[in-house]
Amino acid sequence: MSAHPLVLPEQDAVLAITSCVDNMQAVLDLVWEHLLPAMAPERLPTDGPGLAELERKLSSLALLPPEGLSATSCAFEVSGRRYALGENPLEFQALSLAFPEDACVATLRDPHGERKIVCGYGRWVEQEVRGPGGMERIAAGAAWADVSTLHLAIRWVETPYSYNVAARFDGDRVQMQVSGYVGFQKQSFTLQGCTQSSITANEAAAAPDGGRSGL
Repeated sequence: MSAHPLVLPEQDAVLAITSCVDNMQAVLDLVWEHLLPAMAPERLPTDGPGLAELERKLSSLALLPPEGLSATSCAFEVSGRRYALGENPLEFQALSLAFPEDACVATLRDPHGERKIVCGYGRWVEQEVRGPGGMERIAAGAAWADVSTLHLAIRWVETPYSYNVAARFDGDRVQMQVSGYVGFQKQSFTLQGCTQSSITANEAAAAPDGGRSGL
C-alpha cells in the first residue's frame, strides 16, 4: 500500500498512483506498456468512440460485495452464540452474530467496548462505526461460501483500507481467517474462538474432582 508519484519531464507530465495491491510492479508495467507510448509530442486526434467507451467503463467500475448463499442451517445454529476469541492483533475479545432477513449483524467486543457491524447479503451496507480515531464510515457485506463458512467483507469508504474474514464454524468453535490492509501494512492471521459454555465445560473437566465441587 503506497502512493507513487512518477515525474516524466520529457512528456511534461506527472502521474500519481494511490495503490493497495500486492504487486505494484504490475501496475507500473502497465504504465510503461500503455500510457507512456501514448504520450506523443504531437496533439492526439479526437477519438469519439474511444472516449465513449472509456466513460462507459469508468461509470461501471464497482467493488462487488461477497457472492454466495444468503442462508444456511449453520446460521440458525450459531445465531446468538457468543464466541470468546484468542489473542489477536486487533485485540478482539468476543464475537456474536445475528441473522435478520437480509443481513448478518456481527457484534465485536474489544477493550474499548462493543461495536456492531451490519453486513448485507448481496449488497453493501454503509454505516458509521467506532474506530481508534473516532467514528469511521464503512461498507460491509456478507455471504455464505458453503454451509458452514461465512465470508464477511468490510471496506472503509473513500480509502483503500479493507478486511476480509472467512469464519468457519464447527460445533461450539469458530476459526476465522482474517486478511486486509489497514494503515500501511497488509495483515493476515488466524483467529480461534469457542463459546462460553464450551470454556466452562472444559474448565470443569480439568478440575481435580471433575467440576463436581461447583455443583
